[in-house]
Amino acid sequence: MILLACPYFLYKDVIFIKILAFDQASRHTAFSVGINGKLADYGELKATGDGDDRIYQMSLLIKNKIEEVKPDVVYIENIQLQSGNVSTYQMLARLQGMIIWITKELAIPLEIIPPVTWKATIGICKGKRDEQKKKCIEYVENTYKINLFDNNDIADSIGILTHAIKTTE
Repeated sequence: MILLACPYFLYKDVIFIKILAFDQASRHTAFSVGINGKLADYGELKATGDGDDRIYQMSLLIKNKIEEVKPDVVYIENIQLQSGNVSTYQMLARLQGMIIWITKELAIPLEIIPPVTWKATIGICKGKRDEQKKKCIEYVENTYKINLFDNNDIADSIGILTHAIKTTE
């Protein structure tokens, strides 16, 4: 079987070779793609508008990316309430619900990872949020030999992808 001749991921007794990871937000959603255990692509999706219109637009961008990449599994970061900002939490909850719906519609497995879990995998879970963001950028730039120009969203998506690769090998 050709699939077994190249590196693969065994996850819940299924062989995966392509992972799509998102660090989702309503305005800027970063993505990264891993193929055969290696970083293959990364970037950012941008939505405009307000409220639910922006959530809908971002959902379409995410769906288009999933359909373009055709991943074996999608990983996203779980949402969390930060600094008591309930309105942001609610927007992220709506977007997470849309991603769940999209992956169900496309019959693609979805893993929702707590931030502390993927950050522990790459060793950046200590310190304040801003410090963790800087450490994540440094980790990604050093590990993958790329310059992210201080884009912490893309760094986070690659951190989530790295967790997926390291924990499914």
